[in-house]
Order: sequence, then structure tokens, then C-alpha cells
Amino acid sequence: MTPEEVARKSIDAFNRHDQAAFPRTSQRLEVEWGPTSKLIMGGAADLVVGALLRVVGKYDQNNPVHGEQLVVLTRVAKVLGQ
Repeated sequence: MTPEEVARKSIDAFNRHDQAAFPRTSQRLEVEWGPTSKLIMGGAADLVVGALLRVVGKYDQNNPVHGEQLVVLTRVAKVLGQ
């Protein structure tokens, strides 16, 4: 399955099960992305502070998440408990 198909299935699942909402947590993550990162859904202009993302990458507690694949969910999902 391609990354695009995974992203599409994820969004379809959110919409089908009314789970396009995520609870707010106190944890903040920083995502590092660059020319080798794949932006599956959304555009570079959508990658702003506070964006709702699904990220595949490597996580180190002392460093940002190194995003290999990014899916911007800001326009199709929401965060609860603001």
C-alpha cells in the first residue's frame, strides 16, 4: 500500500467512525522535516505551529521527531478540550 493510500484510508476511517477528533494532551512535539520528507496530504503552508499532523518518523526524547512522512489533518479533524 502506498503512503497516499494509507493517508486516504486513515481519513476515510476517521470520517466513517466519527473519530475525526483527538483529545488535547499536555505534551508538545516538534517535528523536523526537509526535502526528503514526504508530504502525503496538505502543503508546506499547512505546516505551522499548532497544526494537527500524523507523522511517521524517528522519535528521540531529546530531539524533535524526524518526519519521514507527514499527513496534515488540520482541515479534516479537530482537537477536543481547547
